[in-house]
Amino acid sequence: MLIDGARYKLWTPQNEAVLEDIVKEHAKDIFGEDSIYFDIKQKIKSSAGIGSIPDGYVITLGDTPRWYIVEVELTSHDPYRHILTQITNFINGVRNVSSQREIVAAIYERINEDEILKASIKQRLAAIEIHSFLSNLISNDPTVAIIIEEETEKLREVSKTLSRSIETKVVEFKTFEREGVGLAVHAHLFEPLYKPTTTVEHPYVAPTIGVITSTKKKEDETIQRLLDTGLIQVKQKIFKNHKGRRYEGEILTPDKIRLLHDGTEWGSVSKAGEHITQYQVNGWTWWHTIANGEECLLADLRSKL
Repeated sequence: MLIDGARYKLWTPQNEAVLEDIVKEHAKDIFGEDSIYFDIKQKIKSSAGIGSIPDGYVITLGDTPRWYIVEVELTSHDPYRHILTQITNFINGVRNVSSQREIVAAIYERINEDEILKASIKQRLAAIEIHSFLSNLISNDPTVAIIIEEETEKLREVSKTLSRSIETKVVEFKTFEREGVGLAVHAHLFEPLYKPTTTVEHPYVAPTIGVITSTKKKEDETIQRLLDTGLIQVKQKIFKNHKGRRYEGEILTPDKIRLLHDGTEWGSVSKAGEHITQYQVNGWTWWHTIANGEECLLADLRSKL
């Protein structure tokens, strides 16, 4: 694959856990900016006591809230013997009221552990109480999202079979590694499960994420609003652990981000992140900061606007 003249070769995750970590990192790029990924291994059991554990859960807070059961797979797993059985257990389990209550309790507990996340969700829901929202949402059937590094004909057959019982989406998530560089530089090719509403760069393939939705002008305006409202301060520290190293920066002005490890200055949080990774990132979901004594994403502060 060629991206801006650079050659990338197909790269296969060593195991399912590696792919799962990549999916978690890019969950908002797959499910949408208004989505929240919960890395919760909550077992789903049917009325007969037969259960399976998904890789995670996702809820979205848009105009039409929905929830997903996430199953990350590799093509080395037989779709009929493994995936069909696993998802069938999910289907039987999510229609068990007892399992629904356990899922609600697990997600609600995770939300309460994160004050920034809790405040963000409360703001989005307005007068609706979080537990009531979750209970109503989880009482409906979810969408099952199967994320796999290569979609096969067998998996397509399995997906059609499962779709007769529950909405099933397969996301083929291919990863490519850049040739001729010392560090691992990856690009990911996939079709998001939402429709972006803003500017799209590289509509068919983009480094790191399937769709780039932010623009520099929009970032400038948002950072200015964060400064104006006091949600961030001048010289606000931002940080990220990447490939075993901690990187730090500081926000000097809406269009000037200084990286502390090399002193370079960049016009946006996304560009600052891209300087480190050498591929495109969404700075809002990449950089962390400290607000009210708690670690959070820049996106969490943005959501307060």
